[in-house]
Amino acid sequence: MYKRQFVYTHFGKKHMRSKRGGVEFSVLSYNVLAQGLIDVNDYLYTQCASNFLQWDYRKNNLLREIKELNPDVLCLQEVQENHFNNFYQPQLALLGYDGVYKCRTGDKHDGCATFHRKSKFTSVKHELVEYHRQGTQPLDRDNVGIIMLLKPVKSKYSHQRVCVANTHLLFNPKRGDVKLAQLGILFSEIDKIATKSVRKNTHEYYPIILCGDMNSEPYSPLYKFISKGYLMYHGMDMTSISGQHRGYGGRTLPYPLWSRRMGVTDKCQYASAVEDRKEKTASKGDDGKSTNERVKDNEEDDDENWEMVLPKGVKHQFSDTIRHNFLFKSAYSHSALDNGREVTTNHDRTNCTVDYIFYSTSSEQRPVKTRRGSVYYERCEGRLRLINKLSLYSDKQASKMGGLPNHRISSDHFSLLATFLLEK
Repeated sequence: MYKRQFVYTHFGKKHMRSKRGGVEFSVLSYNVLAQGLIDVNDYLYTQCASNFLQWDYRKNNLLREIKELNPDVLCLQEVQENHFNNFYQPQLALLGYDGVYKCRTGDKHDGCATFHRKSKFTSVKHELVEYHRQGTQPLDRDNVGIIMLLKPVKSKYSHQRVCVANTHLLFNPKRGDVKLAQLGILFSEIDKIATKSVRKNTHEYYPIILCGDMNSEPYSPLYKFISKGYLMYHGMDMTSISGQHRGYGGRTLPYPLWSRRMGVTDKCQYASAVEDRKEKTASKGDDGKSTNERVKDNEEDDDENWEMVLPKGVKHQFSDTIRHNFLFKSAYSHSALDNGREVTTNHDRTNCTVDYIFYSTSSEQRPVKTRRGSVYYERCEGRLRLINKLSLYSDKQASKMGGLPNHRISSDHFSLLATFLLEK
């Protein structure tokens, strides 16, 4: 089996030579494959030896891998509820971790779990996120997420925080509308928890890390929405959103993208949170009116657009482009060390990348010159600096393993691990 290596960034190499001030920590994202999903989808694992599929074998392998990687924060997906209670929680507690769990809604028995090392972080607050909203289309699926705001234990800067989000989006390749709406909810919750300050013309967030199984491939529209911060969705094919579907197309995304009952604006913020902030930062203008009063005076404008009508009478129009403000960048390049494409999952049906670790960056950009002499611009890092990542297998390497789980890897996904420096 190919040995995975730690790949250092340019900053990471400099940091290792002369340590900079800040809090160094590592984050693991891992879809650990719920045992119940093996049992009901056994046709996906026909290439696997039956003994490697048994929970008594798999649990020891999974724990061994976690111990070897020794992360400070764990974001796990497909954690079976009874296994969280009788295995993950007690075993990781012995290793010094504390964690929270959110089971999928409905009749599902697995979900997400997020753990943090107690000697490294304390939990300031967390939110357990449900995407199913009764009577609200397209939020009729049972996926969930967890958002946690962490404070470093050993830091001379009392204001330091880092927000870690963990989720598992819907699989169905045909339902890009559901996946985007689920992200809209998740980003609205992150916006609430990670907001550091709101002033008249600025909105500052704590550094954010987004982990999970997005059930979307690199450079797909959903991936670009996360990494670029916007998506012109109007007229797009639902089946194209995640990059997974290889069919001939299907329905187009609706306009507006989601129901007003979601209470989420096209900037992926809760409309109520936006209005609360307006109230707190409202200032008197030349007309002697507050911001909210001026909005109310104009609330009859542009009735043809979708509008979020709040109890206060304030309306939010919905555009043909959704946005968010988090400036995410992937910790992984999606190109493996052998120059093949990285993959994060491998079973009887496919090898592909669907798992990610994203982190927030700065709005500043710097020019980067390619080997061919062309120049492109990339966002600079902010207070969260990537030091290294654990390399992933290429498509070719994963194919040679046969189907997963096997004797060494006890999930059908590979673990992702990245190390960061949280600067002051």
